[in-house]
Amino acid sequence: MKPISLLITVALCALPLAAQTASAEGPVGAITIEMDNNSRKFPVELWYEPVSGTKMEEVSFRAPLRAIKVARGAEPRRDVARRPLIAISHGNWGTRYSQGWLALKLVDAGYVVVSVSHP
Repeated sequence: MKPISLLITVALCALPLAAQTASAEGPVGAITIEMDNNSRKFPVELWYEPVSGTKMEEVSFRAPLRAIKVARGAEPRRDVARRPLIAISHGNWGTRYSQGWLALKLVDAGYVVVSVSHP
């Protein structure tokens, strides 16, 4: 298969996924934690399931990122079993919010997510 045909096929298959909104089924809480490793400080975002009835708000962390619905600083839900932790890295030229859409989906699937801003 020619490279251009392969590229077009992949793009057409991914189109429905790109059209989905960046929201989760249930509420998602997020809090910023300032970490310090004695040589430098760096911010970490913790994404989790908050208590029910938590007020959600649309937050746009940085243009051109799409606004997502989160509960900033909400109390975490404690009446559930332990949850697995997933760490997300944004790659080059991103921030801890760059993969916010993915963090929402992972929290909705039952994970706790941490994302960090790094060089």
